[in-house]
Amino acid sequence: AAAANRVAEMKAEEATETAKTADDEKKKALSDQQAQFQKDLAAAISRTRVEEDTRHARHLASLQAEHDHELAQMRKVIMSREAELRETRNQLDNMTSLKTKLEGDLLEMRSEFTRFAENCSGFQEGQADFLLAGMSDRY
Repeated sequence: AAAANRVAEMKAEEATETAKTADDEKKKALSDQQAQFQKDLAAAISRTRVEEDTRHARHLASLQAEHDHELAQMRKVIMSREAELRETRNQLDNMTSLKTKLEGDLLEMRSEFTRFAENCSGFQEGQADFLLAGMSDRY
């Protein structure tokens, strides 16, 4: 009977030890599983971040290329407008020079005509002024 008790106690201790070992192994397996889950989760988050960063970089590059293209187009337009402005200024300068020359020629012609008319017989000084009426106001 004592031997049976002792065997029963040993079996009980062995069963307790086995249960404790099984419980420890179960806890370790659960801990390992949680650690692996955290590791997998971190890897998935890292991959997602890399994918997002890559997608954002591509989008940014696309926007930059579009901006550069529009900027180049605007520069072409500005250069074209500046060329037009230079041409218009040159034309205006030419017209201003021509106008100044024509005014000088007109004043010279007026003076010559007045001198001619006054030197002709039958005209007195100032008598030919009616022929150039209105010009004295402008020139």
